[in-house]
Amino acid sequence: MAIQGFSLDETEQFQNEINKLKNKLHENENYRNDVINLGENYTDIKNYFLKITKFFQYSSEVKIESLYRIRTTKTNKPFTSRKELIYPAPNLKHKDRMNNISFRVLYVSLNEHTALAETRINKDYIDKYFQLTRFSVKKTLKVFRLGRFSELYFNSPRDSDYVKNEMKSMFGSENHDKTMQGYSALECAIADVLYDTDKDYHILSSILAEAIFTLNPDIDAIMYPSMQNRYGVNLAIKKESVDSSLEITYSSLNILKNAYPNGFYKYYTKMECLNFNNEDNFEFTNVEGNAIHR
Repeated sequence: MAIQGFSLDETEQFQNEINKLKNKLHENENYRNDVINLGENYTDIKNYFLKITKFFQYSSEVKIESLYRIRTTKTNKPFTSRKELIYPAPNLKHKDRMNNISFRVLYVSLNEHTALAETRINKDYIDKYFQLTRFSVKKTLKVFRLGRFSELYFNSPRDSDYVKNEMKSMFGSENHDKTMQGYSALECAIADVLYDTDKDYHILSSILAEAIFTLNPDIDAIMYPSMQNRYGVNLAIKKESVDSSLEITYSSLNILKNAYPNGFYKYYTKMECLNFNNEDNFEFTNVEGNAIHR
């Protein structure tokens, strides 16, 4: 079976097309509103992303015991229901990197410090409150791991037996260095869309995320490196998998006391909950003294 590749020139064409779409979204309000409201232009963009991401139809299985989410609050009271601690309700005004009014994911991290960094909490937030929630994962997750090809292409010994065996496993032959190069380049271009911070960044990134889930219907999540906490790892888990596979095991209301460089934090836990049988009314108890959960 012939392997469909993707070249460096085709990746450059993809990046040029992304720039055209971004400019059109910035400059044409009617076009932008049609895309946000899932109109015909939204469908056109999604179909384009489906053609691009067809090269990345794969999944990896990962066993994860715990995942963490942070939600900031303007009060000193905790959120007390499951729906407040999961994904937000669809909202046209909410700029969400992988969520839109058509598709919902829950953002979680492998470590609470990474989750804190993802909320952009810094020294300006000292003496303010946030809620940390820990989830247990009831099954092995199938994930689309962004960076799979780039890690192999850039961070593995060139022409080694390991690389050859990996190419043989993925493509049926060890003679696919150019295929790996093209896929790695495209993967980096896709990451640029998902990590974009320009105006209206969330519009294209959310459609691209939906395209990845559409082409890989068996996956539970997109697994991707954090851009806020070096070496941290995040997951965007689709709603159906959250509802069936994630269970809240701990939640605490905390006050930030310091934000250190490189994504580390000091905080005190003021209230906590360990019983989540009633999903509509979690009962929190006060924590005495200056307690640090971890």
